[in-house]
Amino acid sequence: MEGPKTIKAPSLERSDLEEITNIRVNLEGWAAQLAAGNASTSFIRELEQHHLVYCAHRRARDSKAKMVANAKFHFTLYAQSKTPRLLAIIDNLWVTIGPTLGLLANRGFDDNDGERFHEAAIAALKERNAAAVQAAIVNDILTARLKILQILKPE
Repeated sequence: MEGPKTIKAPSLERSDLEEITNIRVNLEGWAAQLAAGNASTSFIRELEQHHLVYCAHRRARDSKAKMVANAKFHFTLYAQSKTPRLLAIIDNLWVTIGPTLGLLANRGFDDNDGERFHEAAIAALKERNAAAVQAAIVNDILTARLKILQILKPE
C-alpha cells in the first residue's frame, strides 16, 4: 500500500513469469479439460456470448473491458470443471499475474490471438474434444507468455 487508495503491485521477473506460466498451463489446462466433460449446449452458448463481448471490446479498443471479458470467458469455462478448490487456486494465479496481463491489454488490439484461442476452445467443446479444449487454453497462456516476455525488463 502506498497510500489509502493506492496499491502498488510488485513487478514480475522473468523467473516469476516462467513459474506462474508452468503452473497455469497445468492447472488451467486441466480445468478446461474437466469442463469439457461437463459442457452442455446451454453452457457452450453462454461461453459464446462471453466471447462475443470480448471481441466487441477488443474491436472498440477498450482495454479494461477487454480484460474483464477475457477473465469472464476463462473463469466461466473453468467453473464448468466443477472443482471449486482448483478454481480458487487459478483465481489466485490470475491475481498474481493480473497487473502484468494489464500491460498486454493496451498492446493487443491489433492481433486476434485471444479470439482464435477462444474460438478453438468453443469449437472443441462442441465436438466434445477435451484434449482440444485443453490445447486451446494452453496455447492461449503460452502465447500471452511470449508477449509478456517482450515487454518485461531483462533480469
